[in-house]
Amino acid sequence: SLIHDDLPCMDNDDFRRGKPSLHKAFPEGVALLTGDFLLTFAFEVLAKAPFLLDNQKLRLIQILSAAAGGLGMIGGQVKDLLALHHTMQEEELLFIHKGKTAALFSASMQFGGVIANCNQEQLELLTKIGNTYGLAYQLQDDLDDETEEKEEPNAVHLLGKDEVKLRLFKMHKTLHHLIEQLPFNTDSLKTILFAHPS
Repeated sequence: SLIHDDLPCMDNDDFRRGKPSLHKAFPEGVALLTGDFLLTFAFEVLAKAPFLLDNQKLRLIQILSAAAGGLGMIGGQVKDLLALHHTMQEEELLFIHKGKTAALFSASMQFGGVIANCNQEQLELLTKIGNTYGLAYQLQDDLDDETEEKEEPNAVHLLGKDEVKLRLFKMHKTLHHLIEQLPFNTDSLKTILFAHPS
């Protein structure tokens, strides 16, 4: 999805993590098809995973489909593109952040829960953790973008730097509270989630 995100018709980014974006290193059509391949390959990997039961495979494919679809990543990207043509409202920004970022973080958390045979209550907690972390990650990313002088509308432009920092602080508190409710050892989870400076 990041390959698609960098394309000229999307966010038009020439660099990804300090290196040329794929459409700059190779022809644009090759970059587009590579993004298509990787997105569909994810479903193939899940369908063929030898360590998963059939019901787990089905559930993971359902989760990934929802996270990548119209109410997830693709829907968020569409809203992001349309927002370039008018003044963005806070509700739109939240939809974009939930779709483009939080949906995939949430799916990742749900994947772990499904594979570990968590019950419904635990899966709902993991979903909330993924959503909250994804939103916090995106707010931090918007803060970081401020130093790069990007012109695209983001949380800092809409809410102001101080408000974004306050929301980040509150989200971190919420994350810790949610994680403490999980009925198993969460040391590894905390290490993974809080290794990022957001």
